[in-house]
Amino acid sequence: MKNFLILFLFVTCLSCKSKSNVSSEAKTVSDTTYTDIKGNSYKFLVQIPDSLRTVEQKRILNLISDVTVNHIAVKNNHMVLDLSKADFLAKGIPERYYKILQQNIIENNAYIDAKGIRNVDELVRKSKENYNKKHLKL
Repeated sequence: MKNFLILFLFVTCLSCKSKSNVSSEAKTVSDTTYTDIKGNSYKFLVQIPDSLRTVEQKRILNLISDVTVNHIAVKNNHMVLDLSKADFLAKGIPERYYKILQQNIIENNAYIDAKGIRNVDELVRKSKENYNKKHLKL
């Protein structure tokens, strides 16, 4: 479970960083803000407290978690998404999340290179194992 959380946070939280070399298209993709009934704003779906998420938001987060864990592969010590855009969309996830995930992967790979991380395949493998064990128990 710990490795899944590390991978999930690694993939999702790095998207919160602003970078000057991020394309304007990627910036507009993540510009959606979610607002609750009390006026609290949440820039990213994952930031919405569980108790405030709609059924649809929970469904999308579960699908994104599944894709993040089970369809992120490692090639040459870099993360890659092993789903085509059409396959991703066929799972019922909106296109904006495909773009965000692709941008997160680019940023994560830049971070991996900058920090000299060499065990990405092991991190991804352990995350998949822990995530799948947790979900098989449910």
